[in-house]
Amino acid sequence: MNKCTHICSIYSVKTGALLVTKTNLYHPSTKHVSLHAEERAVHKLTKMIKSRLISDKCISKGVHILSYRVSTKTHKLGNGKPCQNCMRIMMKQSHIIKYIQWSDNSGNILDEVRLSDIDINQHQMSSGYKWMEKNKGRL
Repeated sequence: MNKCTHICSIYSVKTGALLVTKTNLYHPSTKHVSLHAEERAVHKLTKMIKSRLISDKCISKGVHILSYRVSTKTHKLGNGKPCQNCMRIMMKQSHIIKYIQWSDNSGNILDEVRLSDIDINQHQMSSGYKWMEKNKGRL
């Protein structure tokens, strides 16, 4: 069992409605590879928009992403800052995703930031992504 759960929730900027919530999905055969909550949430959002389960009116002012990590033992917030790969995925959807915020190691939810103001170099590469890069030819 994991010590933490990473969660990504996506809200309508216009209505405040919760549109999508996803958690990390860990691959059963390795502790290094997972689908990140942000990646899963953005994928689900785009699928729901394409299939018209979310109206254009609801997302007319864009969406807001909240990424956070919760300890399964203490229920305290931890570092939920998205990795570089998740930020790239979000930036590809910048016509929809307008704001992002995340939790830090001190248990705070940081102020929202416009996605367009994010410097991707301030985000780390995830350990799973590093592992995949290192083992590229062996998979």
